Amino acid sequence: MVFLVTVTTYISHDIYFSTVFLVLLILMYVITYFLMKCHIFFLFEEYHKVPHALIKEKSTCISLFLRNINSF
Repeated sequence: MVFLVTVTTYISHDIYFSTVFLVLLILMYVITYFLMKCHIFFLFEEYHKVPHALIKEKSTCISLFLRNINSF
């Protein structure tokens, strides 16, 4: 973490830019982790092969994720 801040600050010479970049990087990591946990990529690729109950379960996972984002 400190290494990333140091490197981005050295490259950009701007602490504000490096902080925003780091926050976006962490946010992308968290969202990707959550999407992989919910198997949403599998859902998009194999939509026609997945039973309806499983799709409903995955969409519940998506709605919980969106609800958590909106709570901030």
